[in-house]
Amino acid sequence: MTEEGIPSPPTNLRLSERSSRSLMFEWESPLLPHGIIEYYLLTYHGVETLNTVDYSFSSLKEKVANDTFMELKGLEPYSEYEVRVQASNSRALSAGRMIAGRTLEDVPSAPVNVLVVDADNTSLLLMWDPPTIPNGIILYYRVVYFGAIPNGIILSYRVEYFGVETTSTVNSSFYDVRDKTVYNVASTFIYDLVPFSTYNITVAAATSIGEGPPSSMVANMTEEGIPSP
Repeated sequence: MTEEGIPSPPTNLRLSERSSRSLMFEWESPLLPHGIIEYYLLTYHGVETLNTVDYSFSSLKEKVANDTFMELKGLEPYSEYEVRVQASNSRALSAGRMIAGRTLEDVPSAPVNVLVVDADNTSLLLMWDPPTIPNGIILYYRVVYFGAIPNGIILSYRVEYFGVETTSTVNSSFYDVRDKTVYNVASTFIYDLVPFSTYNITVAAATSIGEGPPSSMVANMTEEGIPSP
């Protein structure tokens, strides 16, 4: 019997399945194994991502497969990875086959640094920074806001007319939760607010998968207005 030689590379390397956190690769055995293939060595690293990541994303990692497939787990969403597969017999590793694959999108983290930067008596100008972990392409932001306890507003008043007493109240819609969808920019005005009143506001971002968690709530007051008679 002749000695084993260096095997040829695996063939038909392909990406067969993917999710937001994993990539599944499959391949065929070498055409010229020159011996008994004992295992396959996968070397991979991240090459592109929109997320804020540390150095380990681009560092080389290795996995050993005993069959002609391997699922890489714990990956960054919507990120591209480069993978090399080599076959090994008892003598040596083959040359590698290369392939790149991208994980799917996931929901983003919350926008950060949400601030009200300007206000008048019926509107607020809101600005924020995009999520540090977008997990994909941000399609829109949803701003949710509602009135908190009014300041300086007459919540109810009493009128006596020919000895009959009646009570009226401020419209309860002040407390209704309202929302606004914002595209392409990280700022917006919210209008038709009650003067001299506090509003609670959150912002959430969305990818094609859906909306992520809302930002921390911020509270801001509109300016005073001219009182009605």
